[in-house]
Amino acid sequence: MREYRRTLGVRLSSLRRFINVLREELGVPYPLAHARPWVGPGRRLLVVAQETARLPSDLWVCIEPQSGETLLTHPAESFLERVEFEDEENGVVVRLHPAGKASPAVIDPEIRFGSPTVRGIPTEELAELVGAGDSVEMVATNFDLHLEEVIAALGYESTPSPAA
Repeated sequence: MREYRRTLGVRLSSLRRFINVLREELGVPYPLAHARPWVGPGRRLLVVAQETARLPSDLWVCIEPQSGETLLTHPAESFLERVEFEDEENGVVVRLHPAGKASPAVIDPEIRFGSPTVRGIPTEELAELVGAGDSVEMVATNFDLHLEEVIAALGYESTPSPAA
């Protein structure tokens, strides 16, 4: 959602309409975290949800007519590059890597109630310590982290969130 809002300027109200359609059709409370983006009855569900939400057509996930393959826009591809699924069959998202899978910053609902963490330590806490005057090296030593992990946490925390 962040990618759609920040990069493409999609209004939150449009995204909410889209999610509500998916929620009703799939019968799950969190459809974006429940299943891979192309899962749905006859693959037509996302097209219907996009039409109902009145999303601009250049943001759509679409189906290529010749092969029937699902094509994803950049934000949808970006989403897939940042999530881990439980397994191929289930398709439930279990973990999000908001800064990409190469970063140790992770959002996992099973760890710290889904707060962004690095090896279970909240990124916000690490950033607050550095902001209060502790050196990056000291914070890394105190939490038994690698210097790169603390730097990744600081990078994540310094990334501005889109305005609501």
